[in-house]
Order: sequence, then C-alpha cells, then structure tokens
Amino acid sequence: MPRPERAVDPAEGAVQQFAIELRKLRQETGGMTYRQLAERSGYSVSTLADAAGGRRLPTLDVALAYAMSCGGNKEEWEAKWRAAAVVMTEQGPASGSNGASRAPYRGLSSFRTEDADLFFGRERLVAEVVGRVSAHPVTVVLGASGVGKSSLLAAGVLPALRAREQEDGRHVRPVLITPGEHPWTNLLRRLASPAVAETAVEAAARAAAARAAVDELPSDTRLLVVVDQFEELFTLCDAAERAEFIDGVLALADRTDRRCAVVLGVRADFYGRCAEHPGLADALRDNQVLVGPMGPEELREAVGRPAAAVGLSVERALLATVVNEAKGQAGALPLLSHALLETWRRRRGDVLTLAGFQAAGGVSGALAQTAEAAYGGLEPGQQRLAAELLLRLLAVDDEAREAGVTRRRVDLAELLDTDPDAGVVISQLADARLITVDEDAVEVAHEALLTAWPRLRGWIEDDRDALREHRKITEATRIWTESGRDPSTLASGARLEMMRAQAESASGTLRLSRVEREFVGASTAQARLAEAAARRRTNRLRALAAVAAALALIAGILAGVAGVARTGAIQARDMALSRQVALTAGELRKTDPTLAAQLSIAGYRIEQTSEARSALIESSAVPAPTRYLGGAGPTALTASEDGSLVAVSNAVDGSVQLLTKAGDQLTRAGVIVPGNPDTNVYALALTPDNAVLAIGDTDAAITLWDVSRPRAPKRFGVAEHGPTEPIERLDIDPSGSELVAAGGYGVFRWDISDPAAPRELAPLRSGTTTNTVTYSSDGDRLAFGNDAGEVQLWDVTGEPERAAVLRAGDRPVPAVSFAPDGKTLAAGSHDRRIRLWDISSPTPRASDKVISDLFDLRVTTTAFSPDGRYFIAGSSDSTIRVFDTSTWTLVQTLPHPDVVTWATFTDDGESILSVATDGTVRSWDLSATLPRRTSSPIFNTPFTADGRRLAVFSAADAAVWDTSDPADPKQLLDGLAAPGGDAMPSGAGDISGDGRLIAQGTVGGEVYLFDVSGPGDPQRIARLGGSSKEVNTVAFSPDGSMLAAGGLDEAIRLWDLTEPQRPRPTAVLDDPRDIVLDLDWHPSGRYLAAGNADSHVYLYDLADADAPRARGRLGGLTSYAYSARFSPDGDMLAVGGVDSVVILWDMSNPARPRRIGEPITGPAGRIYALSFHPRNHLLAATVIDGTTWLWDTTDPERPTHTAVFTSTGSPLIAAAFRPNGDMLAAGGADKTIRTWQTDENAIIAAICKSAGDPITEQEWNTYLHDIPHDPPCRNDGTPA
Repeated sequence: MPRPERAVDPAEGAVQQFAIELRKLRQETGGMTYRQLAERSGYSVSTLADAAGGRRLPTLDVALAYAMSCGGNKEEWEAKWRAAAVVMTEQGPASGSNGASRAPYRGLSSFRTEDADLFFGRERLVAEVVGRVSAHPVTVVLGASGVGKSSLLAAGVLPALRAREQEDGRHVRPVLITPGEHPWTNLLRRLASPAVAETAVEAAARAAAARAAVDELPSDTRLLVVVDQFEELFTLCDAAERAEFIDGVLALADRTDRRCAVVLGVRADFYGRCAEHPGLADALRDNQVLVGPMGPEELREAVGRPAAAVGLSVERALLATVVNEAKGQAGALPLLSHALLETWRRRRGDVLTLAGFQAAGGVSGALAQTAEAAYGGLEPGQQRLAAELLLRLLAVDDEAREAGVTRRRVDLAELLDTDPDAGVVISQLADARLITVDEDAVEVAHEALLTAWPRLRGWIEDDRDALREHRKITEATRIWTESGRDPSTLASGARLEMMRAQAESASGTLRLSRVEREFVGASTAQARLAEAAARRRTNRLRALAAVAAALALIAGILAGVAGVARTGAIQARDMALSRQVALTAGELRKTDPTLAAQLSIAGYRIEQTSEARSALIESSAVPAPTRYLGGAGPTALTASEDGSLVAVSNAVDGSVQLLTKAGDQLTRAGVIVPGNPDTNVYALALTPDNAVLAIGDTDAAITLWDVSRPRAPKRFGVAEHGPTEPIERLDIDPSGSELVAAGGYGVFRWDISDPAAPRELAPLRSGTTTNTVTYSSDGDRLAFGNDAGEVQLWDVTGEPERAAVLRAGDRPVPAVSFAPDGKTLAAGSHDRRIRLWDISSPTPRASDKVISDLFDLRVTTTAFSPDGRYFIAGSSDSTIRVFDTSTWTLVQTLPHPDVVTWATFTDDGESILSVATDGTVRSWDLSATLPRRTSSPIFNTPFTADGRRLAVFSAADAAVWDTSDPADPKQLLDGLAAPGGDAMPSGAGDISGDGRLIAQGTVGGEVYLFDVSGPGDPQRIARLGGSSKEVNTVAFSPDGSMLAAGGLDEAIRLWDLTEPQRPRPTAVLDDPRDIVLDLDWHPSGRYLAAGNADSHVYLYDLADADAPRARGRLGGLTSYAYSARFSPDGDMLAVGGVDSVVILWDMSNPARPRRIGEPITGPAGRIYALSFHPRNHLLAATVIDGTTWLWDTTDPERPTHTAVFTSTGSPLIAAAFRPNGDMLAAGGADKTIRTWQTDENAIIAAICKSAGDPITEQEWNTYLHDIPHDPPCRNDGTPA
C-alpha cells in the first residue's frame, strides 16, 4: 500500500498552494500512482512526488510534465506556475537565508575592479593578457560584443597586473577610460587633472601633458593605460581627434624607458578599421589576444564561484541548464549575468534554484522580461517617451559590419530637455538597470539590450533610417551649442534640407528636442541669407576645386608610401580578417545560410585559417537555399503547381518579376511594371495552367495578366468592384475559372473564364477585415481568416453557403491551408499559434493538437506538401518551421534574415519556395533540408570499402544509406534489428567491406549476422553467442573473413566468416581487465586493437586466428579509452577517451609500439570516436560537447589543428571518413545522422552550384569593406 503524502497547509504560501492543486489534479484522474505518472511523464517517481511535496517550487518542465500527464492544460498550468513564482519573488528569500546583501552577479553592468573577488572563469585569459602586457608596450584585446572584454580588463587584468607588479617590487598606476566623443579629454582628466584636460586643447599641448604626467610618476611606478570600448573612436569621435589620440597613446607606449604600457579593448568587428592605422596594425599583428565564448568549465566557474563567495550555493540542475544555454555563444554573457542576477533575487534560502532561473526567463528571456516589466509600469505617455529616450542613446554607424547600431553616452541635460516627464522615465529605466546614470551622462547598460528586447529591436528596425538622420541633427546641434552657437557651425545645403525634412516628419519616438528645433530654425534662416553670397562665390570655388584635385593627387602619392610601410602588417591583417569573416559566417548561418556559405568561401580565400576551414566545412552540413534577390520590403510570391513559373513582387518599384525553371535553377524571364510605382503588391495567384496571373495591390486594384509567354507578359483586364482596402491575398480555384480576394470586410469573387473581362460574383461577407483566403484542392470548399480570430469555412459546390465558423483565438488570422485530402484545415494566427480542425465530416471538430510555444512572433503563412506528409509555417520571427503531419512534431527550422511573408511547396513536393521582406526568393531542396534521423541514439557509422554505402547503428535498429553522391545520401534500408528481448540492439555494429554482411550486437551478449547483398529484404543468417552481457563493439576484418566483438564481459570473441552461413568461433581473448569499448583492425588484417575501460589499448597478433598472441598494452590515458584507430597505412594508432586528449603511437613495428610526441589537446570533453582520413593524414575526433575536431598528422610529432565545427550541444558518439575521404559521417545522442564534406574545393563548387545570386557589392561591403568586391561564385553557379 503506498505511503500517504505529507499534509500541506495552503496558508503557508504560494508553493504549498501550487502543490495542493497538483495533488488535486492527480486525484481527478482517478488517483493515478506516481509510478504510472512517471511512465507517462518521463520523470522519476521521486522527482514527481517532490513536485507536489510543497517544500519547494518544482521547475517549470517538471510541473508541466506532471500536469499534462494528468490531462492538465499546458497554458493554464504554466500560468499557475508563473503566478506562484511571482509570489515567491515578491516574498523575497525564504527563511534560513544568510541575508547576503551583496549580489554575486552584475547584471548588464560589467565587472569593476572592486568586483575582482567575484570574477571567475577567465583565469587563463587573464594570465595570457598579463603576460603580454608585461612583455609588450601595446596589447590588443579583441572579441565580439558581449563576450566579456570589459569585465576581463577591469576585474581580471588590472588587479592581476597590480599584484604581479607588487611582487616584482614595483607599482602600477592603472588608468581605465572609454574614449567617448573626446578621448584626449577623458584620458587627461584621469591622467593629469580636469583643469589640464580643459586647457590643453592643441595636439602638442595634449601630448606634452600626457608625457609630463608619466614623468611625474615615482621611479618605481609604471603607468598602465587601458582604453576599453576602443571602437567608440570610430562611432563617436571625429576623424582628426581619433588620429591624434591614437598617435598620442602609441607615443606613450613607445617611450624608451618603458614607463607606460597600453591595453586596448576592441570589438572584433572594428578590427579592419583599427588596421587602417599603421601603428595599430603593428600591434594587431604582433600582440593581440582573442577573447572567445566561455567553455563549459569556465561557465561553471563563472556561475558557481561568485555565489560561493557570498555564502550561496547553486542547484546542480541550474548549473547544468546555464552551461547548456550559454556555452559557445559569444554574446551570451551579459544576458546570462542578468538572468543570474534575477535568479539571485528569487533565491530560496541560500540556494539559487532552477525554478528561480526559469521564473526570471532564462538566459534568452530574462532581460526582455525585466525590460517589459519596466516598460509596462509606465503610463502610456511615459512609454512613448521611454522609446524616444532609448533611441537617443543609440548611434547608427554606417560602417559597422554587424548590427550597425551601437550605444552612446548622452548628456543628462539633453535627455531632460526632451519632456517634463523625462526625469521620471530615466529613473524607472535606471532602477531596472536597463540604463546607467552618472552625474552628467546616461547610456544603455549593455548592447545586449538592443537585440534581447524584442520591443526595442522593433523600434530600431522601424526607425533605423530616420534614427540615422536624427542622430546627425543631434550631433550637429551639440557642435553648435558647444561653439557658443557659432553661425559657422549651422547646417546648409542638402544637409539642411535633410534636417528640415526630418524635423517636419519627426513624431512619436523621434521628436526633436527644443534645442534641436532651434538649431534647424537658425540654420534655415541663415541659409536664406546665404543664397546670394553663394552665387558670388561660384568663380572662386571653381579655382578651389582645381587646388583640391592637386591635393588629392598628392594625398594619393602619400597613401602609396604609407602602404609600403604597412606591408609587414598585411599577413596579420589577413589572418585576423579571415578569422573574423569565419566568425561572422557562423553567426550569419543562423539567419542567412546561403550568404554565410559564400562568406565562408571568401574568408577561406583571404587566408586558410583553421577558423575559415571550419566555417567552410560546417557550411556543407547546413541546409542552404538557392536565392534570387529582389527589392526589400513586403513581398508576395506565387508559384505554379509544377514549380516551372514563379511570380514575386518587388516592394521597391511595385513591379512583379517572373521566373521560369531551367533544370534545377530559376531564371529571370519577364517583368510586369505597374501603372503606379508607389504601390505595393501583397497578393499574387496563378491559374493551374500557368496562363493567367492575378495581381492585387495596396491601392485595392486587381489586374489579370497573360503570362503564357513569361518573357512577354500582356495585360488582360481588371477585376472591378472589389474591396476598397489593400488586397491581402488572392487565390484561384482548381478549375482556373474563379478568382477570390481577401481584403476589406469579406471575400470578393469573380468569374475569370474570360480573363479579359472578369465578371463580378456575390461576395462572402465577414463583418471584419479578412486577411487570407484559400480553396481546397478539389475546389469544393473555401476558407478565409479575419481580424476577429475567425476561420470561416464555406461550401462552394453550388451557391456559396457558410458551413462553419471556427475559433482561432481572438487575434487576426493571416494564414489558412487545406490538407491535400481535404480532411484537415490549419490556421496560423497573430497569437503565434497554429490550430487544426478535422473537417472530414459536416461538423468540423477542433484538434487537441495546438502548435504553440515555437514561434517568437506571429504566424504569417502556411502550406501542406502535395502528399500531405509535411506542413510548413512561416513567421515574423524570420523562420519557417517544418512539421511531420503524422505526429505534428517539428522536424526542421529554416532560417531567414527577415520576416517570412510567403512559403509554399512545389507540386512535386521536392522543394519549398519562400520569400521574406528582404525581397529574396529562396528555393529549399526538401530532401537536403530535412534532417536524417533515427529513433534512438547513434553509436556507429561505418562505410563499406568503396564508400557507396553507410551503415548507421542505433540502440533501436540499423539502417543503410546510399552515399554514392555524398551531397545527397539516400536511405536504402531501415529498421534492421535483432528479434527483441535480450536480443535488443545495443548500438554496436559494423558492415563488411564488400557491403554484403551486417553484424549487429545486442544487450544480451549475442551478435546477429545479416546478409544484405540481395535486392529483397535482409536475411538473418547467423546468431553468434558466447556471452550473456551487452556487446559494446563489433568489427569486421578488412577482407571480411573475421569478426571480432567485445563488451561488458571484459572479453573479445573472434569468429571465422569464411563461410558466413556457418561462422566458426576461433578464440576468446579474456586478458582485458575491464569493459571492452572499441575494436579496430590493422589494414593488413593481422593485428587487432582494443580500447578498454581500464585506460589502456590492448594489441593482438592474429596471424594465426586460432591462436592469437597478445602484444601488450598501450597506456597514457587515466580513464576510459573510448576509441582506438589505425591510420590507413597502419603505421600509426590514435587513442582517445575521457581524458579529452589524443595519443599517437608509432606502429611501423607492431611488436614495439612507440609513443609519438605530446598528447594532442583542444577538445573540452571526452572523445568518443576517432577516424583517419584515407589519404591526407587528417584525424577526426567527435566529442561529448557536440564538436568535431580535425588535426593534420603529416608530422605526427607536431600535429596541427585544422578545423573544429559544431553540430549541436549533444554528444557525438560515432565518426567515420568515407573511404575516398570526401565525407565525414557522425552521429550521437540527438539521433541525427550528420555528414560533412571535407574536400574544400568540392565544398566550394557545391556552394556555388546551389547559391543562386552571388554576393552583392552591398553585402560584400557590409562584411568585407576593407577588400575590393570579389564574389566567390559566378552568376552561372561556378566558383570564381
């Protein structure tokens, strides 16, 4: 009889009340036992019992699993959990807390020098920087935004340098500044005095003041100038002062007495700008430290040790979650720090909990949650003002390679001048730590806010161009006021016209301040007086133009001389630029994989760094569409059923581009030019015979066009008497005779049997604005969605009749789709959900399945594949998600750089066509896009000797793939498995070199042999016994005549397979001292290597298979030897395992193996599998953290790291090169078969073949503005 649960008093608090509600829900299901609940939920009995125990709030995942297993509604129970979490937060730390008043984390703020006792995880980098600073006059610390450079310098490097100098009997005087608009002034204020900073206005005086400050230091004291956020020189400072400051700082560092050292903290995307200065180029070449993302162990230190320092502990589950969410993400540290600060505020006693972390919103959501709470606490008028103030704190940099927006410090007086309520709003934002305020200036707390808060991101995107112009007015006004309103600083000409236009249109979040309005007014008045004088100066200006030309010629000559001086920095610049482009390609791959792939080629061609090679190889494994560029803006698309004709609108000029299919590519054919170029086209539809195109625009006009000859489209007629509002969507019935339009209050219809004279039909009224409309595949039914959250279903077999009104929430519905069989209707909503209905009967029934929590923003478009197997949904969050309709599970996410406006399948089901508001059409190859998955974790991925077959062994079964074309593997065989019970597959397995036999190990100790050579089903031909414990590894000899198996029984069994139907046991090798983990045959077939859990590799001589001889053990590791692999020539053996290193052995004389060099290091976790490339000495290793490492072992004494690429954060357990070396296959815990091409030239050719339009000059200049435009791919799809 189960023990009764302890009593819980609801009066004790929110946690106890939540526990009681969970218990009540379980009782309502009939008193389900916790064991039954565990089977349903996937959590242990103790975890579930604790969730309803009332001692602590369970994590959100556990709470939802408990509730949903009892039939609870996910949304309802998530709301209850969050409500309980909020109450916990308001109550503060639970009793028993040590009351630690000091927070162990800094939120968005960087760590300061006084926070050194809380700064952990960067000890290795701190030591590296300190060593370089001690040895070099100038050190550059380089890293992406949000990687922790400022904290590293202030809380790590400065205290460590001070301690080191004191140990050496010297002292250090640190001066830490950020440049701001006037870097010299900021430096001299700290180095000398405010008075000196204000009076030293000439370059010579400033340099002299700085030298004097150093000279006045005690003889045992060294000056350390740290310039953090060095990139501000390029975003906030004018060019002349920038050059003067750089020269002056470098001069301080160049003193012969070595009394001054300089450290520059630079955002990585400003590397090229820094290299433009010869002195900086030298420093970048000779002495730079790259700050990358924290690794797992560094993250554990950074999270756990600050908490311990103030007397707190961190739940193990929280630590694991934080590491998993943040590892490898360069910009995640400020988000992580903020999330942890919010978790600290929600601590329970002395413990930081996972529940508190989830309540705060986690790494990705905590900052947005805090920002939304602060914003929501303002009055409507104050919210508008908050947007205006935040935008004033940003700078749009026309030359920035990434976001193009950075934060800037703004005088407090400038902000207070905008509105009487400005002080209140600033106070609220500062209390939420979204901005920082000192005595006279305000700035955004961290640039992470710009991307992590969707609302602010939306303001930026909506007002980016206006923000750029507005900032010019702000800067010009500042110069005017600082000059005492000198008339010479007023605006004129085109600059003034721009400012006047901005002033006239500025409203909402971009109003001009009082002083800015005065500046524009004074400029306008002066411009009118200057018109006559300008005419009189014309002749003189012509003469000056000639002088300017001469000066330009002289400047060009001088630039050539400077170029010669910088020759020594070119290689360092190229190395760094190659690495930066590789990093950029990695980030861009998340939103625009096609452009990222082309960038990876460019980075590789600049310099073949390991980062560039990694980016290139990684591109071969990421689905990338073929792209066809268009005009940016709201874009519509339609395609013929066979995909041979595509029409896409161009938001720039209102035209419609026609594309026709030629082979696998689309080519541009004709263009339809509208009557009004200022209109936008939101809707397009084609008749099934591809002869007629309907176009609907924002002027509510619908025109029909003859596109039977796409290169010469002709206008047919106009569908009149439609909606008076913009046309949102068009569709044509399967017969091609009826056109419908969504827009206004209903669906409007026309008979277009004669497209030259469309005939109006009775509209279908909605009562509110309709957004979308579509026909079923048989044309018998029609569905449309409207702003009220309704989906109306109509029977149109005769006179239209409303069949049902279906509820899809209360937000607008912009997308509806019928399944091809007509039995299912799907609708996507602005509430980010997809709802399904069974419409196979006259009374539609809502499905229990509602797709939610996947989209970050509203759903915009939906479609079923022609066979109904897949369903796609596009979203404003810039993704398309692909679902398997048999289970309605997500199988793939397709990234886009902007809002997805339309997506559809081609009629053959082989491609997805999509378009986003960047105006680009993308064609996704479905077979290459969908992941190749198994039903269980993958343990082995061996190839046949000819490389034409790949066998994949999981803990459930085995599969065989045709890899004749490495770019497009195709499955040949699936579901191969032993009978079951104790014969369940263990994941161990191998395929013979000739591809005829498969050996599969089981958990019961048996090995099953299958003949897969015939065209029919595989035949099980033998059962090999001898053990009762799980088989870990199975291996055929190279010629297939022998089979070896080992596992938990600490033995190796051998069989002679000369006659596969009658395998003959030859020997049992029982000298291994622990579990046998891996087996590999020498290429000659004579020797066998066995990796063992006792940290050794055992070697055997099988010249006589009936009497094998042990050749000894190879050591060097301290724990499990998971993998042992011979090189293709047999002269080398590589061993890897738990130690995270690889040891190489010289096997040229197998009787006397010799260890080669030092262990190969690099991976941050245990190595599960090794594989040698068949020809070029490459060695691959798959690691528990989901990374794959490549080393060149041409010189085995000094192997070189050539690449590392990431699949997921899940462990990779198996790896194997294809025998001709052009592919690496791997698999692991996430059940996905991953393949990478490894021939760089083949990868480049494949990228260019499928890229579509090459990288444009504008795109090139965005990411590679230091290098002339040189697209890596030609228009014809070949490498340049």
